Amino acid sequence: MTSTRNIRPGNSDLYSTGLFYSPRHGYNISTEVYYSGLNGVIRYKEGVQAAKEQTDSWDDFVSQGTGEAYGIELMLEKNTGKLTGWIGYTWSKSTRQFEDINFGQPFPYAYDRRHQLNINTSLYLGEKQKKQEPKENSLKENKNSHVTITRHLSANFNYASGRHITMAEQQYQGMLFPSMINHNGEYDWYLNMPLLNNTNNYQMPAFHNLNISYSIERKTADRTILWNFSVYNAYNRHNPWYYYKKGDKMKQITLFPIIPSVSFTYKW
Repeated sequence: MTSTRNIRPGNSDLYSTGLFYSPRHGYNISTEVYYSGLNGVIRYKEGVQAAKEQTDSWDDFVSQGTGEAYGIELMLEKNTGKLTGWIGYTWSKSTRQFEDINFGQPFPYAYDRRHQLNINTSLYLGEKQKKQEPKENSLKENKNSHVTITRHLSANFNYASGRHITMAEQQYQGMLFPSMINHNGEYDWYLNMPLLNNTNNYQMPAFHNLNISYSIERKTADRTILWNFSVYNAYNRHNPWYYYKKGDKMKQITLFPIIPSVSFTYKW
């Protein structure tokens, strides 16, 4: 959103320092520490409803505050040999603070993921070369052309601490009006109001999955054919996307289960 007379522009300051070291050819090690201070960040005020009057302005329903984020990143990389890849780990913390939200106390940012781990690997399975006889009607020189076939197996694993969400720990019943009764003679869902004691008071389970792919490349002097077979979320982890309440139970919604796929690429 653009700044207005009531909402000043946001700004941030970022400080970072790092060390990078290569112990031998093809190996790299790095570590970096960072700190970021934020001012003028925006968030909806607590209890804001979707329905508004036409004369209301959006900036009447938001609050501006401060935030900070800091952490350390570590990485080990290998880019030589048949097995290549990298491992990265991040420890981080991110908070927000608003005068009229969460009683003025700092609270975890929604994407405050304390631990993040990423592992990416690629295994070179070898290369074959064979001669290919040219077609009889080919306009090229009448000599054998080479076909190069290479195979790769790759995998990546991702892990991240669960993000923070706000969930009501209690509910209270609002004042009853006849207009709240629907056509079934029952009171509508918005009669029970949630009681929010703290902002982002619940942390969802950790997110993690494993993705695997196998590729075959067939290359000649004038064209390349590539087949790729992959599996997303190989062990069918049901990572939570969001929760909703049904009766006295919380229900979890998951978007992406195990997904196999095949792709074909032709270049000339």
